[in-house]
Amino acid sequence: MDKLFIVGDFNFHIDNNSDVDANKLKSLWDSVDFHQHVTTSTNKAGHIFDLVITRRFETQHINSISALDTDLSHPFPVVFGIDIPRPIAVKTLISYRKLKNINPTTFGESIKKL
Repeated sequence: MDKLFIVGDFNFHIDNNSDVDANKLKSLWDSVDFHQHVTTSTNKAGHIFDLVITRRFETQHINSISALDTDLSHPFPVVFGIDIPRPIAVKTLISYRKLKNINPTTFGESIKKL
C-alpha cells in the first residue's frame, strides 16, 4: 500500500475543543483511522492550523516534527522528517539499433513485405 501524507494549513483551531468545525474534522480523520502529528502552536495566536496527517498505522514514518517560531512567516513553518526507505532502483535493459547502420533500401523492401 502506498504511503499517505496530508499536510497543509487547514485554518481550523485544531487545539480548541470548542471549535465545532475543528471537532468535525477531527471526527472525520478518526473515522478513517488517520493521525494528526502537530502538537505545538503553528501561529503567533497560539493555535494549531498547520497539520501533518498520516494513516494511524503509518505514524512511525514521521519524526522530528516542530513549528519554527520565526519573524519571517505567519503561520510558522512546520518541519518534519519522513522516514521511508528509498525504493530499490530497477534496471531496465533497452536495446536499440543505430539508425546509421540501417540500409534504407533493405528497410524499405522489408516494410513492403509486411
